[in-house]
Amino acid sequence: MFRGVLKIIRAEIEKKHGAAKAKKWFDRHVAVLKELDFVGHFSRAPRMHLPEELGALQAACTAYVAAYREVYPNHPIGELDLDLTGDE
Repeated sequence: MFRGVLKIIRAEIEKKHGAAKAKKWFDRHVAVLKELDFVGHFSRAPRMHLPEELGALQAACTAYVAAYREVYPNHPIGELDLDLTGDE
């Protein structure tokens, strides 16, 4: 869903700043938002998550943090404990 909104914004950026800048803007935002889209899908499940789903969520959260730090280096999100397994 978010890609449709980003494509509209990308088209406006392309009109004012050219295709290269628009693509760069689009790609960096998609890098962050695709992981949030995945997490959002599973967060709506009205049940306990299966072990493989927890692993996939763990991977998506880790990928989100990495993408966020790369795309927005001046906006730190701090250190997060991303262990979703519940193991101490």
